[in-house]
Amino acid sequence: MINFLEQTPDELSKALFDLDAVTVNLSQHIELSSGDFSPLYCDAHVLACPPSERSTSASRVLFGLNDIFKRNNVNVDAVVCVVPGGAMWAGCYANCEGLHYLYALDKPKSHGLHNQIEGFLPKDGAKVVVIDDIITTGRTALSVCNALREGVKGRKAEILGVFTIVDWNFTATNKRFEEAGIPKMSLVTIAQIVDYGVRNGLLSEEDKRQIDIFYQKHCC
Repeated sequence: MINFLEQTPDELSKALFDLDAVTVNLSQHIELSSGDFSPLYCDAHVLACPPSERSTSASRVLFGLNDIFKRNNVNVDAVVCVVPGGAMWAGCYANCEGLHYLYALDKPKSHGLHNQIEGFLPKDGAKVVVIDDIITTGRTALSVCNALREGVKGRKAEILGVFTIVDWNFTATNKRFEEAGIPKMSLVTIAQIVDYGVRNGLLSEEDKRQIDIFYQKHCC
């Protein structure tokens, strides 16, 4: 079996560049989901879009996910996706492994039963992993984790970790996860994507310099 874990950063970086998922605009920064304006924007959704790429990309992500879980001795009862970004990956993994699948919103609905988490935990104390496609501040994922800890239909979850494909890896974000006692796992960081881009002539040294300046301003 191919060990995608060893190849993941460069392989996923290549896929993201090949699919035009990485956009750099030094003159007009692009708004991230966090509200910050960045010279770089990465749209990890596209890994799931083209039929020609979907199978390969999904295999890389799912193999990487499975390898990370095995390395960290993570035995999962249920998979929770943060919609919309984590939906495909969490759904695929839950289906492949025969696990319970739940989906989560960044905040409770304003209608219906006002749920933030939809679905059922298999038992009280169920071990779950939360999956998203990209993390910036991490506030949405942590909000989902808090809701799971508080309980879903009377059953509380034990959070084994938050998994993401792409991670900005900000220092302040990492600190939030540490304070919450929740491990954060990813397949590739923005720094690794930028490094791949520079090494392969897809980004300039000036691109990297401006991105580094943004990162340093927003990492704390």
